[in-house]
Amino acid sequence: QSFGESLPFPDKSFDKVVSISCLEHFNDPFQGLREMARVLKPGGRLALSVDSLLPENSSLAFREWHKKRHFVTKYFSQDEMQGMLEKVGIKYEQPSTVHLIRSSAAIRSREIFIRRPRLLLPLFPIFYSIVRVADWMSQDTHGQMFVVTGTRQ
Repeated sequence: QSFGESLPFPDKSFDKVVSISCLEHFNDPFQGLREMARVLKPGGRLALSVDSLLPENSSLAFREWHKKRHFVTKYFSQDEMQGMLEKVGIKYEQPSTVHLIRSSAAIRSREIFIRRPRLLLPLFPIFYSIVRVADWMSQDTHGQMFVVTGTRQ
């Protein structure tokens, strides 16, 4: 057991590192990313997703609620994540970014669902369908989450 900012593995231990919605909860996200890069072998692949609740895709009230409820320390933009990856020696490829929860319908559905998960869990298949269809129709907007991949140099 360890904190993500100090992984208990030797340098260059892994071919792949995956981080799903973790980095935004670290006390020091950059150090966490530095550790992920450190344990990757040269040519190793990193895949990570982060919350990206920015003013252009979520209300201030929801961001503040989400931050307190889920202990979020930071929300990331795509440009910011690209810069961080490059600083730790991960080659970031623009086409590898996938935005999730992009449309206003998907954003609103997620905000409703995430505030009342127990009550709405039986409706999850419907919620998920709305999000997927709405996102498919809004492919040019920045999502509330995004996934990036990169290769260690």
